[in-house]
Amino acid sequence: MFESESEDDARPTRRAVVMGTINARIDFTLLDAVVCAGVELLLVGPITDTDAGAAVDRLCERGDVEYRPQAPFRDMPEVLRGCAVGLVPYTHSLFNEGSFPLKTLEYLAAGLPVVATDLPAIRWLGCPDVDVADAPDAFAAAVRTLVDRPGPDLQGRERRRSFAREHDWERRAEAFVEVLALRDEVGARI
Repeated sequence: MFESESEDDARPTRRAVVMGTINARIDFTLLDAVVCAGVELLLVGPITDTDAGAAVDRLCERGDVEYRPQAPFRDMPEVLRGCAVGLVPYTHSLFNEGSFPLKTLEYLAAGLPVVATDLPAIRWLGCPDVDVADAPDAFAAAVRTLVDRPGPDLQGRERRRSFAREHDWERRAEAFVEVLALRDEVGARI
């Protein structure tokens, strides 16, 4: 995960970020509302379809939007350090409803609060540092609230990083082993 420690963690920023593949899974009306609310936006990741490319072009024409087609994995902690909030602006497609947006945990590991659409995986995660909103105005308002917070939120950053650590691959593997052990135990009783 993108956890990092730095003296620069406290530097103020009004930038929201969307990282990952940019395609039809993203609800661009939410991103448009964020930009209209006066929040800077950074998009990082490859564009994989024509409609998404056109939507990114329209956003970039508005100003205060930066698009980077890629960032090396090793550079992502620095990229995220320059942001105030991570976004998961997914549509409610069948695919998105059944997926787990791992970027949510990556943002949290970097110490960022998150604004996401209301997906089952987001609800399952149950993190108090993930605000959920589906309507463009509500989504933008949640982002704006987070970028407008005064001063550094060092306790919040550590709380988010700690939450993400509870969901790292080592913890997932431990939970999987426990489930398998229970299954073997139940099977042995039958």
